[in-house]
Amino acid sequence: MKMLKIRTAVLILSTLVWACEQSEDDGLIICPTGTCEEEVQVSDDLYENGPDDELMISNAFIFDDCLDVTFRYGGGCGEVEAHLFASTGEGDSLPPTRSIRVGFKDDDDCEALLVYTKTFDLTPLRSGSHSTVLLQLEGYDEVLEYNY
Repeated sequence: MKMLKIRTAVLILSTLVWACEQSEDDGLIICPTGTCEEEVQVSDDLYENGPDDELMISNAFIFDDCLDVTFRYGGGCGEVEAHLFASTGEGDSLPPTRSIRVGFKDDDDCEALLVYTKTFDLTPLRSGSHSTVLLQLEGYDEVLEYNY
């Protein structure tokens, strides 16, 4: 029985380690949580006018239908909100391209440098006739490929 528990633990840990990615910029090791916290909001109004406090994206990657975004911001004294907004239009390219951004609201005056990770459900971005959408995340240099 003890050996079965050890084998199970090793299997789970090795699966998690293989799913992790290391950021090229700062060496952070990011592991997917396996669940999306919040669905992307598809709205031109929110994309253009939603919360837009300053942040610096250090890493972003897609795992299954979830986008994990890690970013830094100055704060630490209060609550923060982070949402993912997408424009409604798709580019003319194949596969289609969508513009997305993290809408961030930080209502405190503290300036400690904090790291925050949030996971977003990308399923509302699926295009009917394609199995891939390219995502241009504002403030992040790499194009993200969402395959479904």
